[in-house]
Amino acid sequence: MQNRVGSKIPASALVSKLQKALEHAQSESLPFAVELTPDERKRALKWRPGGDVVVELVGRLVEAYGITLPGITVEDMNKDLELARSLVALGAAAERYAQLINDTILQAQAECWWAATAYYTTLSRLADANPSLQDALKPAVDFFAHGPRATKPAPAPSPTPVPAPANGNGNGSTGSTGSNGAPTT
Repeated sequence: MQNRVGSKIPASALVSKLQKALEHAQSESLPFAVELTPDERKRALKWRPGGDVVVELVGRLVEAYGITLPGITVEDMNKDLELARSLVALGAAAERYAQLINDTILQAQAECWWAATAYYTTLSRLADANPSLQDALKPAVDFFAHGPRATKPAPAPSPTPVPAPANGNGNGSTGSTGSNGAPTT
């Protein structure tokens, strides 16, 4: 496996600075941002691509025809649209940054685990002839003993057999069938 990330470890001061910058950006966002619960995310109406054009049209028509609804204003609807539009680029940038960091974590863990399992395999083979190494390696042996679980057995077949169709041809019709199972006329 190629060592793509382990040789470039950022200084802890840089990591701390980046984390503080992210925390600062998050606190700067609090006046206009909201954190939803998982249930709120699930229940929120989902935006459709191109919805901004429809929102603008609906707003113009509501104003032109003097329509009012209790608790709903065109002004609030337009402010929500403006907020969403203004944050799209920021959200995309935050997602790209999160993906970059998560990809780096994944790659570092993969490289680390690849090396550790290669060394473990070698050590476990050497431990067969070296009792002190065998004792020292026991915590790793115990850890790896909890590896992949046994596959679950296939579910038992249904205790009640499925009855064959009354006509015996399997297609539900009472006519005769050809060699391909299709009804003949």
